[in-house]
Amino acid sequence: MAIDEAQELIKLKGFGLLKILAYSYDNLRRVYFVMSGFKIGLLKRFLKLEKTDSPLFGRYMQIVELRPFTLQEAVRFLVEGCRQYGVDPPNAERVYRALGGLPGWLTYFGYTYVNTKREEESISQTVSYAVELIGQEFYHFLLGREAAERRYRVIMETAAECAS
Repeated sequence: MAIDEAQELIKLKGFGLLKILAYSYDNLRRVYFVMSGFKIGLLKRFLKLEKTDSPLFGRYMQIVELRPFTLQEAVRFLVEGCRQYGVDPPNAERVYRALGGLPGWLTYFGYTYVNTKREEESISQTVSYAVELIGQEFYHFLLGREAAERRYRVIMETAAECAS
């Protein structure tokens, strides 16, 4: 079972998900859990693996940290992905300069590029998708923080002026 954005589970109130996970871990040998998210600290706090009163205390967990790719890694990633689909690769260095090394954005670019075979259109589509997704995440972040919304917007606008 895969759960993306698993750090959001910390918002669950009154539901014993940890007991269900512990039962599954102990009794369902062919069931595996993959939890992904970018806030590993919140996820660890939710799972309470190091608290003796947690249902998951003492259970094994493997952490795989995915960091942004270097230019060389991004080039290999895009070239190999295109090879697997029988598509001529794009100018991977140009794609890296436009999108950076985040695996998710490079994957989305690769998906659109394999379908369109148009580099510029795929970069544009990826940037549009990223802007929309970040906007949605910021909107959800602001929910419940209405009193501080103006301050957070100023912070984001200031950060945007410094960003490439």
